Amino acid sequence: MTLTDEIQAEIMRYLDSQPSGQDTLEGISGWMDLAQRPSRPRSQVQIAILELQAKGFIVKVSDRNSTTHYRLARRNTSTGTGHSLRNR
Repeated sequence: MTLTDEIQAEIMRYLDSQPSGQDTLEGISGWMDLAQRPSRPRSQVQIAILELQAKGFIVKVSDRNSTTHYRLARRNTSTGTGHSLRNR
């Protein structure tokens, strides 16, 4: 498992536990730094977020102040597909 895979799994575990939650790149990097030793490089967190977004697991949303947040993508109930990386 690569560092990016590990970071993606950590992000998804956190978001799965907080399904209505969302956070910024800075916020995600911050709580990952608090939870992990050694800390995760912000550039690697950003790559992991972009890959999760490209795979459809998370979505990017902007608030009225144009601050970018990331949250879980809505589960597709018609096909039964969701956002789990548990098999990784």
